[in-house]
Amino acid sequence: METTITLSPKQQKLVEQKVRSGAYTSETEVISDGLQLLEEHDRYLRQKALAGLHSGPSISAEEVFHELREKAKRLRSQQAK
Repeated sequence: METTITLSPKQQKLVEQKVRSGAYTSETEVISDGLQLLEEHDRYLRQKALAGLHSGPSISAEEVFHELREKAKRLRSQQAK
């Protein structure tokens, strides 16, 4: 299956540099490698998200900011002494 994609000038330059350097034999190889890395990155993010879901109970952002404000107040109070 053949697909046509449009790259930005910066992306096209990077692909061409990779081929010229000898690191890749073709533009297709560069794009294929990039897509493989994207898949690996997506798997990594999914694993991290699942780990976070199973790491225990969550607390709301409001609670976090409330605790941070209280901690900041205590620190300012200690510094004023």
